[in-house]
Amino acid sequence: MATKGRRMRVLPLLLVYLSSCILFFNISPAYSETDTIYLGQPLRDWEQLISENQVFKLQFFNPRRTSRSRYVGIFYNKGQRTEKAVWMANRDNPIPDASGNLIIDVDGRLKISYNGGRNAIVFNSLSATKNTSATLLDSGNFVFRELDSNGSVARVLWESFDYPTNTLLPGMKLGINIKTGHKWSLTSWRRDEVPASGFFNFGVDPNGTGQLVIWRLGNVYWTSGLWSNGSFDNVRQLSYEDYYNFSYVSNENEKYLNYSVNESNTSPMFYIGPDGQMRGEEGIASIGGCHLRNHLGCKMTGNSPECRKPNYFFQAQAKSIDGDGFKYDESYNLSDSDCKEICWNNCSCVAYGTINGTGCEIWIQGMSFVEHWGTSHTQFYFLVTFSVSKRG
Repeated sequence: MATKGRRMRVLPLLLVYLSSCILFFNISPAYSETDTIYLGQPLRDWEQLISENQVFKLQFFNPRRTSRSRYVGIFYNKGQRTEKAVWMANRDNPIPDASGNLIIDVDGRLKISYNGGRNAIVFNSLSATKNTSATLLDSGNFVFRELDSNGSVARVLWESFDYPTNTLLPGMKLGINIKTGHKWSLTSWRRDEVPASGFFNFGVDPNGTGQLVIWRLGNVYWTSGLWSNGSFDNVRQLSYEDYYNFSYVSNENEKYLNYSVNESNTSPMFYIGPDGQMRGEEGIASIGGCHLRNHLGCKMTGNSPECRKPNYFFQAQAKSIDGDGFKYDESYNLSDSDCKEICWNNCSCVAYGTINGTGCEIWIQGMSFVEHWGTSHTQFYFLVTFSVSKRG
């Protein structure tokens, strides 16, 4: 009887415990979808901000599976063609682990806090009151604002559109604020999976011509031609009103180029790749030979070897190669664009590949190598030609 009595007493206690667990999980605050963070409401590593109409999302991520580094980035949310970040907060200062939180601190600063709060990456330099919020907009702009007591916006303290990374979205500016000297330009990734600042910049000619320029390591590498009658001399497809509506603004305060798109445009962004090419729905400027179709236009600056004709270009192919080429090992610390330039300027070079992200391997005419389909961890590029078709 004693054993039975103990069992009867345990059963109600067990039921109470289970009921409390169920109640706890039902009422415990789960992270709900939101587009805004406030003081005391951090965005943790596993959470997201989703813009009001679910166009963009902001989250922590890692572009490389082999690394634990974490970044804060903005992405198209769903139904879009790109899976890469269109903006990054800390491309040159990754967080070493998943301890990061995006927060607004008690001093009114927007920052990424990590390592138990002992380290931080601060976004804004302007001081603010405690009444602040940071919102991800449907434009892809992440805006940190000071609010009045009634909730209206008093002033913008910081916004991601002022600090673009490698991607240009509708509404972003390319140019310069004359009063502050602040420049709006794009900088490529170092490599496809390495978002650190690369070797190519894309912006507007600071001399006021309105033309677009690509710089490589500070030297002019490509130009779009002058801005005239709503288009660029060498990039006529950007004047297609069915897709893009570009405008150039020049006044005493600022000079910049921006654009809008029609709703039918499913790929409204442009980005500069680690190879120095601007890409959108189609490539705009292809560096290493102006080899794209005529309607895309291209004007290279600088000198190319006479052996490289306008219809020559390097094409990435999913092949591997039997046999060794000439190697520039990892000690050279070469980028993709460096490898491409080495091969382009060597008239005998017919293919190149990268070595562990910092070296190159090139193959020249007459070398014994065999192309074959297969699995390879090296990306190979082969010199190919294309035929220009005449248009009526």
